[in-house]
Amino acid sequence: MIEALWPSRCAGCGRLHDGRLCRDCIPLGVHRVPLQECAIRGAFTLTGYDASMGHALRTAKFRPDRDLAWKVGRHFGVEMAHALRGGRFSAIVPAPSPWQRRLKRGFSLPAILAAELSRATRVPVVHALRARAGPRQATLDVHARRHNLRGRIRSRVSISGTVLLVDDVVTTGATADACARELLGDGTRAVWLLTVCAQRSRRVT
Repeated sequence: MIEALWPSRCAGCGRLHDGRLCRDCIPLGVHRVPLQECAIRGAFTLTGYDASMGHALRTAKFRPDRDLAWKVGRHFGVEMAHALRGGRFSAIVPAPSPWQRRLKRGFSLPAILAAELSRATRVPVVHALRARAGPRQATLDVHARRHNLRGRIRSRVSISGTVLLVDDVVTTGATADACARELLGDGTRAVWLLTVCAQRSRRVT
């Protein structure tokens, strides 16, 4: 009855009566993300930023839509857990955002993604990084992005071993690089980046 009166619309393609994320908009498998001159050991993503899942992610992030964020997170956790099977990891660390931004949005998308990945892998989530407020990375060019993050991201917990850094989107890799350098400078051996979307990627074979 509820579906008949208020039909659900897919956040990826807009299709009616097929849930918030229809089966055609849910990507399967992971892709490698090429990052140059970065402290990240390797990076993986589910899909491209301009794909249907990328549109759904932006809706969840900027509307904001907590329920949709958790739906995206559940799929992210399952797909990434399948790709990571057999690996040994010390912790899952969500990319940090300033408290003002979390308060305005009502949630942290990287934290939701990290929680769902932890549920699927049983690797613990550690909020090891903090971030001070500043200009949003999305508003800056590649050179300004790296300068913008200097001194703004700090380690708050030392983690040994290999860390899975989780963020919603990777574009230039500047944020991931800043996060990884903080973790590596505080005792972490290696950092791998996992995201929902990327500006460019190649399929893992």
